[in-house]
Amino acid sequence: MQISEFQEAVIKGDFEQVKLQLSTDRTLINCSKDGLTPLHQACFHGHIDIVEYLLKNGADINARDTNQGYTTLMFAAITGNTRLTEMLLQYGARSGDTNKLGRTAAQMAAFVGNHRVTTLINNFLEKAQVDYYTQSSVPTKLRLTSNLADGLYGLISCSNITPVKIFLLLDPDPKNVTIVSSLLDHCTVVVNVLDDLLDKFFNPHQTHEALALKFHLLACCLRKAQEYLTSDAQPRVGGESGVEKRDSQLTIAPRLLGLIRIFLRGGDPHGLPIGQEKFLRQTLLSFPHHESTLWKHVVNQVSGVQPGYSPTSLSVIDRAITGQGPTVMVFGDEPSHCCTTCGDGQPVKIMLCRECKEVGYCSVTCQRLHWFTHKKFCRILKAHHDACERSQKRAQTQALANVS
Repeated sequence: MQISEFQEAVIKGDFEQVKLQLSTDRTLINCSKDGLTPLHQACFHGHIDIVEYLLKNGADINARDTNQGYTTLMFAAITGNTRLTEMLLQYGARSGDTNKLGRTAAQMAAFVGNHRVTTLINNFLEKAQVDYYTQSSVPTKLRLTSNLADGLYGLISCSNITPVKIFLLLDPDPKNVTIVSSLLDHCTVVVNVLDDLLDKFFNPHQTHEALALKFHLLACCLRKAQEYLTSDAQPRVGGESGVEKRDSQLTIAPRLLGLIRIFLRGGDPHGLPIGQEKFLRQTLLSFPHHESTLWKHVVNQVSGVQPGYSPTSLSVIDRAITGQGPTVMVFGDEPSHCCTTCGDGQPVKIMLCRECKEVGYCSVTCQRLHWFTHKKFCRILKAHHDACERSQKRAQTQALANVS
């Protein structure tokens, strides 16, 4: 009877009742009813406070339900609760465990459309693995302050790997400075740490190819930012064509705006970002482990596409690292409802360009940031959009005629 009452309190989210009953009977922590432990129930119903309390009191985080072999991480994954998923991972939930059908938590999340959870699981790195570099025993060239470690972990945890987004995180609006922005003034040591993490995650004892590729991409972005800040090109805003007047309403990227514009500048035929494309292809070439199966797969896909056409290198790399669809909205790909400038997507609301309806933005700031290049291609994209609409209407009309 007491087991039923305790499980019922967990299901209802009655935190005080859970604490009261557990204080009188510690054996309830891992009790089972219908094959489910209290932690399973708390995860499935999304009661984060109860989940944390149960974990702190010794609940088995990797227990399986006796019916389908689900773990706590699987229950969190199928409900789409990213905060709960991250908490379970931090407490040591095993992401590689499978249920009776052979599916992992990440695969189950993807199956029900919870792609943010899939990305979180596939790219998870324990904070302790970054905090390691704050120890005094670590070589000087790899030693981070606690603030830098926090900033680097924040950067690594970001699921958006678009280079422009990374630059915006490194160089935000001065009014919105974050722990990540502190990395820009310490590029050398941060790059050294990322290179060291790459080596740790690509060895015979521990190989995580997706994370290794992500570490390399982040390191290349930081190197590029450092190279830009120390080069003669740094004062220029317009990119290759010379100095352009800075939009007075743009307060973001006070130091890296010129570099961001170089990356965003569109090329023929549809305005896809040529600078970013060239950078990502160079990044792939400089990856130190050409024996990587994942790297070979990405290179094979990218090498067959001419720069300026889709799929872009970013969309291919993003699929490889996150295990889901393209990060950005690109001409010729299926729209992924992400910002054309920075790659941010759900839950951010994306506003389509009112003229062409082929590109979208997460904010007015990103729209202004991209306008210098989009204005050259907006008419071309509008013509394409209108032609597609006409074609769809003709197809619908023909289908109705055939039915009648």
